[in-house]
Order: sequence, then structure tokens, then C-alpha cells
Amino acid sequence: MHPPFRAEHLGSLLRPDSLLKARIQFEKGEITQEDLTPLEDEAVNKVVQMQLDIDMRPISDGEYR
Repeated sequence: MHPPFRAEHLGSLLRPDSLLKARIQFEKGEITQEDLTPLEDEAVNKVVQMQLDIDMRPISDGEYR
């Protein structure tokens, strides 16, 4: 539980399939930015909550936008 080193994760986290699919739809012009933004918000909220749940610090948005 107490490793002899300190490590922090900063930067990109794996994006959920639902967000990847929505981005493809956005790039194809099938959905608008107004459609994409709430999906990004939901994914960011979930990844932030996951980090809080496991007491990960610092908190990152996973570079989901």
C-alpha cells in the first residue's frame, strides 16, 4: 500500500467507446457541437468521479475534449 516511490498520472485517459463513437459522428457531420458537448460533459464527470473514488490526485479531465 505504500510503495517506495511517488507516481502521479497526468494527461490522457482512455476515452469511453460512447465518446469515441460520438466524436466520429461529429467529424462526419452527423451530430453538432451542441450534441457532442453534453456527451463530453457526462464522460468528464464520470472520469472525475472515478478518480475521486480511488483517491487519485491530482484530478484530470482525461483530456476528453
